[in-house]
Amino acid sequence: MLNLRAIDRAFDTERYVLDRQPSAQRSSGNLIVTCPRCEKEKLWVLYVDRDDIRAPAWQCFSGDCGDSGRTALSLVLRLEDCDMFHALQLITKFQKGNEPLIDLRRLVENRLAGAVEVWDDSTVRVPLPDEFIAARNGGKWKDLPPYFRERGIGPKKAHRYGLGWCNEGYFKNRMVIPVSSGDETAFFVARYMNAKLPKDVKKTLYPKGAKPGRHLFNFDRAKHCETIRIVEGALDAIHVGKSAVATFGTNLSQYQLEQLMHTAARSITIMWDPDAYDKACVLADRLSDLWSVRVVKLPDGKDPDELPREQLLDLEASSPLLDSFGARRAYVIGRLERN
Repeated sequence: MLNLRAIDRAFDTERYVLDRQPSAQRSSGNLIVTCPRCEKEKLWVLYVDRDDIRAPAWQCFSGDCGDSGRTALSLVLRLEDCDMFHALQLITKFQKGNEPLIDLRRLVENRLAGAVEVWDDSTVRVPLPDEFIAARNGGKWKDLPPYFRERGIGPKKAHRYGLGWCNEGYFKNRMVIPVSSGDETAFFVARYMNAKLPKDVKKTLYPKGAKPGRHLFNFDRAKHCETIRIVEGALDAIHVGKSAVATFGTNLSQYQLEQLMHTAARSITIMWDPDAYDKACVLADRLSDLWSVRVVKLPDGKDPDELPREQLLDLEASSPLLDSFGARRAYVIGRLERN
């Protein structure tokens, strides 16, 4: 788990705050800064006694805001309005002493159960098939193969996600789902469209050279959401909507976890298929010091794209919340209000 106590002990809160907001006001040993959310000079940064150390805490006393938090990590996330990865980089920059406080890549690796791939920053792009037919903007239902209707994907949604299909070639009779990285296609997923799956034919194909574990489907849309929902397949993510990313199976790789740390997410919901529920719970426990995490238990035999979105949200709301930040929240808020 992320050692928040060690981070709080090593983080030079005053140096960080004065560097980022030189106009900060002092009051009884506390600092008052401009809240980046409500833009009022009412966010107090102070220390509270916690776990035998003097730990940073904060609260915005604006009636338009009123948010509060504890730990150096929550303070940096709030003042910078940044992603988790950037916040941890800043904490390392403003630490006391010269010993490395956080090894970001080791931190990512320690969250994963199972083998961790050797880090490789090389980029491999797999272009769409030559036979690819893109769903066109302004198209009609009749322009799409029947399989699109079966999956509840209309012309607008197909165009939004860059979907298409192949009538010829190696990926004949398959829906083609591009997986983007920035403005480029990293690889694609090819899903068999005929109702009857022939013997020895795989329902889902990846092109030669594709590395699904290096990417999250729909990442560029979901990265701005405060809650990110993790599903297995690309069609599940399309059904759930903007906030969903697909892991292409029931594993979260180190690359995918690092991507999640580059998002605006404050909470994570895992919606893997029912047979992976126990595995999802193990992963959720490992991530609960970075985000508030829920695991949705789907009805037996049902994938996310087989349930209405309203039902998925109801299941999510009723799922237990794992949050290692919450244990002493009431105490910290009370301490802030007394100051």
